[in-house]
Amino acid sequence: MKRSSRYGELARRLPGIGTTVLADRLRKLESAGLVERQVGPIGAGVAYAITDRGLGLGDALEALRRWGVNYLTDPAADGVGCHSYDVHYVDGIDSLEDGEFGLQIDGEPSTLRFAGGYLEHQLGQPTDPILVVSTSSAFMVRWAAGTSSWDDGLDSGEVVVIGSSQQWNRWLAATGYLLAYEPRDDRT
Repeated sequence: MKRSSRYGELARRLPGIGTTVLADRLRKLESAGLVERQVGPIGAGVAYAITDRGLGLGDALEALRRWGVNYLTDPAADGVGCHSYDVHYVDGIDSLEDGEFGLQIDGEPSTLRFAGGYLEHQLGQPTDPILVVSTSSAFMVRWAAGTSSWDDGLDSGEVVVIGSSQQWNRWLAATGYLLAYEPRDDRT
């Protein structure tokens, strides 16, 4: 949590978590001094913000993100070979057309199929990709740690987009990077 967030926003960004579980976790984080509950004016609701104590966990969380990026970038790292992610937390995701994308990390191809608010990731070359994104594992580690963005990678040349650049927002929405998607004419 890099910025304060309202309860509803947190619930949208954590698909599959029950409201009772989320409320319980927030209470526990608050009682541990990791987040603070900020009551706004009438009608504005409640926001949760990370405290200095919570910020102190930054290095530990960064280490977990670096560890987790191996499983995010290599769908076979845990022996399963295919993973599915619910990206319904992206506002407007239901208006995103289904499609197939490619992701190459250090030259190793994988396929990302987006359909109905879910992203499936598996090893192998995509059949008919709308867009292919090529990068390195070193960039992905920095991206997962939050020290580089996709745009930083494009600007530095560490991320290369193969295909129509007009499809970039579709890629970002389908992979859950955007918190909101507004459809426009992305078909070209």
